[in-house]
Amino acid sequence: MSRFTYAGEFKNPTSNWSIRSGDNCWQIWVRSDRARDGSAEPDHKHTSAPDFETYEDAEEWINGCSEAIEQDYDDYLDENRYEISRMEQYEQWRNEK
Repeated sequence: MSRFTYAGEFKNPTSNWSIRSGDNCWQIWVRSDRARDGSAEPDHKHTSAPDFETYEDAEEWINGCSEAIEQDYDDYLDENRYEISRMEQYEQWRNEK
């Protein structure tokens, strides 16, 4: 069962994550695309990611998160396929007017 709801075009949030060296550890950082216009804070440390001893451990953690998010999105599409189909039909009908 999907844990989240999705609106608009799906973009996996892990695509904005990067790995940086910290104080004797590796950390996950989040790039903010909206930082330039001031609507979001600039790049910041991921709030729930642990610190890692090796770069490979951090990379593995990101890959695991990415796969889990992709699976959740697939579950969401599967669970809501009827509603999504009806919404698409409605939008097509509305655009025909």
